[in-house]
Amino acid sequence: KYRVLLMRVDTSKVPEINWPTPPGEQAS
Repeated sequence: KYRVLLMRVDTSKVPEINWPTPPGEQAS
């Protein structure tokens, strides 16, 4: 699941997101 999320989120959001930390914190 994380693999798919990483690929999709990586394209949409900045790859600097700290996984598996919730993207909500970084997006905010």
